[in-house]
Amino acid sequence: MSMSMTKKENRLTELLIALLNETKLEGNKLAKRFGVGRATIFRDVKLLNRMGFSISSNAGTQGGYRLSINSLPDYKWVYESGSEDELRAKLNGLMSQKLDLLQNDFLKKAQELKALIDDYGMPVNDFVRLCEMINQYNALPAQSKEHLITELNRKEGAAV
Repeated sequence: MSMSMTKKENRLTELLIALLNETKLEGNKLAKRFGVGRATIFRDVKLLNRMGFSISSNAGTQGGYRLSINSLPDYKWVYESGSEDELRAKLNGLMSQKLDLLQNDFLKKAQELKALIDDYGMPVNDFVRLCEMINQYNALPAQSKEHLITELNRKEGAAV
């Protein structure tokens, strides 16, 4: 493991290498291989997908994780890597770039959110609660949303 990489970054790189070397891998086998739980593998795969690596998953006896080689930029270099160490070094560099981009995107969104909170003069706790309510609303089926809007409009009309 590279000294500059964290344990997680190293696991993400090794996970990519494992997916490159095999057609599909089951979550429980990956968890055992890396000494983590299945939930950690699930989160790692979700993060890799957010980073632009296309990893699909299927449940059941034929299930497992699969990496689409086309999700690697200029993926021909994967096959041109002379050794697994060279491949690992290239993936480590790619991983660092993608993590930096993801972190920068997160920081930018956090700054935008802070500016929005400041613009409305709303206490952060109230803003967080509002976001939670919006997420709950977005998770509702369309029919429930329509009913809720109708009820709110009815109550608003009665209050006026």
